[in-house]
Amino acid sequence: MGLPRATRLGLRRSRCRTQTRDCGTDETSYWKIRDGVYVVTWREILIDLAAVFVYDMAACRSTGCAWGTPGGLTEPRHILTGAVFEKLHDAGYPADIELV
Repeated sequence: MGLPRATRLGLRRSRCRTQTRDCGTDETSYWKIRDGVYVVTWREILIDLAAVFVYDMAACRSTGCAWGTPGGLTEPRHILTGAVFEKLHDAGYPADIELV
């Protein structure tokens, strides 16, 4: 078929890149797999590293891997990682803390 596989599967792809003054961020692409589940990819600007993560927003979990030579390594590395996270809007803060 003439369409990319992600399009045939009904996945939506978005790209974002932000840069303000002297602070640069890495170009990122993400695909919505279904409600609350996203695949996010990016490539680091300052180090030789690329990553792919799956975020499950309902379970507040992520899993993914990165490839590259971070820290000046001579051999490429395959780094597996994951996390349990708390959404900022769900986090509890002491009454005397004012969020910016």
